[in-house]
Order: sequence, then C-alpha cells, then structure tokens
Amino acid sequence: MKPRLRVTWACAVVWVLSVAHTQAALVTSDLATFTGGGGGSANTSIYTLTSTSDSSFTLQNSVTDGSFLDGADDGYAMLRRTATTSKNNIVHGNYGTVEAGDVGKTVKIDAGFRHETGTEVNWSIQLNGVNVGTEGGQSYLSANTFTSGDLDPDTNYKLTTVTAGAEGNIGRTTGPLTYTLQVGDVGKALGLQITSFDSSNPGGAGSRLIYIDSIRYVVPEPASVAVALAGLVLLTRRRRV
Repeated sequence: MKPRLRVTWACAVVWVLSVAHTQAALVTSDLATFTGGGGGSANTSIYTLTSTSDSSFTLQNSVTDGSFLDGADDGYAMLRRTATTSKNNIVHGNYGTVEAGDVGKTVKIDAGFRHETGTEVNWSIQLNGVNVGTEGGQSYLSANTFTSGDLDPDTNYKLTTVTAGAEGNIGRTTGPLTYTLQVGDVGKALGLQITSFDSSNPGGAGSRLIYIDSIRYVVPEPASVAVALAGLVLLTRRRRV
C-alpha cells in the first residue's frame, strides 16, 4: 500500500468510527408491544406516565387489539383517567440526547391505537419537552372520536393510515410521524408525548379510555454514513486489485 493511500484509508476509517461513536447517546430503535396483561404497570424503560395524580397506565389482556407491529391479540397498554376532571392524561417517551453524529437522521414513529367515544389523543415528537413542529406538520397528529370527529370509537387505527384533513384531525399526511434532526438540536432531549383529554365533558372516573397496542420508533443512519461505508468497501476492493 502506498503511503498516500494508507493515510487516506486511515482517515476514512477514523471518520466513520467517530460518527458511529457520537450517536451512542440516542436510542436508535425500540418496539414497545405492551404485553403481559394483568393490570400491571405499562411503564417501560422509554415510555412512562407523567400525570400520575389523576391517571393510570396499565397492561391489559385483550382478544381484540389486533396484530399491528406485534403478535395478534396479545394485550395493550390502557391510559385511564382515575379522576372526574377533564385534565390531560400524558405518557412521555424518552429516546435520549441528540449528539453531533445524529444530525441528518430522520426520526420515524408509528403506533397502533384505539379509544372510546368523546376522546382526543395527540401524538407529538418533542425536543426538550417542546413539540418540534406546528399543527399540520409531519411530526404531530391530533385525532378524536367526538360526535363531529374523524375517528370511529373502539376501532383499531395506525398512525401511518390516519390521514390529515378530516374534521378534528390535525397533523401530518398519511405516514409515520417523522422529524429530521438539525444542528441546533444537538444537546436536546428527544422524546414522544402522547396526550389524551375529553374536552369539557369529564364524565366519570375511569371513562374516556385510550388503548395503545404498540409503538415503533426508529432512527436510521443518515445517507452520509451509508455513502462513507460504501466508499470504504470500494477502497478495499481497489487495494486488493
């Protein structure tokens, strides 16, 4: 190997390894299936209930939750209000801290869910607890089963197939929630917030239920890293020749 080629090869290897190292703080993928049932806590290492004073987040058995992203009829997480107020019920997902190597990656989130009549559920990608997009963006979805709403109660839905534009439905076009990480996002906490509420009609304690069958989160490698790896392969082949 000639000295110049040896230096080029070494620099390329160091650059790719450095990029891979800097992405360690951010979770790259997770599939929460919420199985187990029996009424135990549905909190995971990533998803936790944050409004514990008037809500519960528990694992439930089911024969009707479908097979979206996970096994058929294997249970779900139930977000349930335990008070008679109309306060929000909030579950938060924590995916870690954005680092320099994460810039350019696109966060993708999909989920299977259903809820009772008279309820709204909001899904939003956040940085440091703030929604990254405004209503109408690809990173936010609000859908409801109010009388004039866009979803049917007690029906299984996927984030990828709920389309923006119907009455009461605010958010992205058909597809997963997505957000591409920017330079200004470095150092911020990446998360998902799931919020449900029932407007001005609180109903009784335990009403207005939200059922979450599964949540899939993934942050694929940006194209730049894939191109660099391909370049290393070509460089190796040229050296062998």
